[in-house]
Amino acid sequence: MNNRKMIVTVSLIFILSLLLIPFSEEVRSAEKEVVIGSASDLTGPFAGSATGISEGRKGYVRYVNEKLGGIKGVRVKIIDVDTGFNIDREVSAFKKFRDEDKALFMQNQNSGAAYAIERIIEESGKGGMARTHTAAPTNIFRGPGSWFFASWSMPGDAGIALLRWWMANKWIKKEKPKVAIVNSDVTIGHLEAILIRDFLSHANIPIVADFIISPRPMDTTSFVLNIKKENADVVVGAQTDLGYTTFLKDMKRYGLSIPALSPCCLDENALKVLGDSALGTFVCFPAPLWSDVDVPAVSFVHQLFKEWYPGETKRANYAFFWGWIQSAIAVEAIKRAMDKVGYEGLVTDLEKGRKIVRDVMENEMRGYDCGGMTKPLIYKPDDHRAFDEYRIYQVVPGAEFKFVGWSKGATLRPEQKTVKWWEDAIKGITKK
Repeated sequence: MNNRKMIVTVSLIFILSLLLIPFSEEVRSAEKEVVIGSASDLTGPFAGSATGISEGRKGYVRYVNEKLGGIKGVRVKIIDVDTGFNIDREVSAFKKFRDEDKALFMQNQNSGAAYAIERIIEESGKGGMARTHTAAPTNIFRGPGSWFFASWSMPGDAGIALLRWWMANKWIKKEKPKVAIVNSDVTIGHLEAILIRDFLSHANIPIVADFIISPRPMDTTSFVLNIKKENADVVVGAQTDLGYTTFLKDMKRYGLSIPALSPCCLDENALKVLGDSALGTFVCFPAPLWSDVDVPAVSFVHQLFKEWYPGETKRANYAFFWGWIQSAIAVEAIKRAMDKVGYEGLVTDLEKGRKIVRDVMENEMRGYDCGGMTKPLIYKPDDHRAFDEYRIYQVVPGAEFKFVGWSKGATLRPEQKTVKWWEDAIKGITKK
């Protein structure tokens, strides 16, 4: 090969190498990913709402990857596991996310499992991972450095918000209303009942019936007849989708025509099954619903659904938006952590990376509104609640929710912001 040909060949190789550099960088970037572990009760008594939550979690991640190119070019991977409302299965999922899947963040489903996981982390002194789901106080008041952060209303807080709104806007008598409390026999139900009992006691509002019932479908005739006998003016409590469907139908069947205040787990699908039985029911959510098209974030999801499900009339229920919020919080926390230490700083030493994400959640997420989907987050080092103000809806004819206003939740006393107060309250119940 003469010198001229050699120069041309070398020049071509050099030019091709320059052209391949962006491609090589793009390939390397595409290989980068951060992992979010998702525990979902796709089977069991909470499957109705949990399925929607799971879809919302994955929907937001899909949006981030497809529309935003991931987090600073890093793909987000979500691993969804059906834990079937079983604490042991969810604890096992946590260990798998932590040890095998290299997750930076976990989304819980069962409040009892979230509590068990927090205890495991505390006792071992390592292996923590920022996690989110409902605001069980035994998880969110564990003090600075704990790993669980709420993404929804605290049990009882939403019930109190409903009671406050209803008494201010619907109760017209001078005397105080007689209240019936009906909650599911699960962690969230017991915690709900504790705070509502405390609120009513301090407000000198009489409780005329107080029941804990199975989270699975059951005959609620005896409960309904007892509430009717005691002349209750309103009933409030957290139940499963199936539990509330049965309870409201039995209220209709036996002529118990009083308002029902549902702090959670009553969605649009349940309304279709209930029909007129749901009229007179009020619910509250931290986030808007599918029908709230005046909220830009909701309109945006409408547009995404038209693109993702062409020719279909698919809608998102309240649980979808809850899951959407959970992933929005997780992605934003990971993004802010990545801004501080870069991608390699998060994944090279996962123990350190997870702690950075946790510290961001605890100290730097206040004010984030999940893309306009919620009120600004209120996370504090010693108080991992996400919200303390809720959107109130009334069930109207046509199986629809009508937004009627905002309401604040409980005004907690200092001792109620400690895990000891709640654990002592639960022990008091179990000893009875």
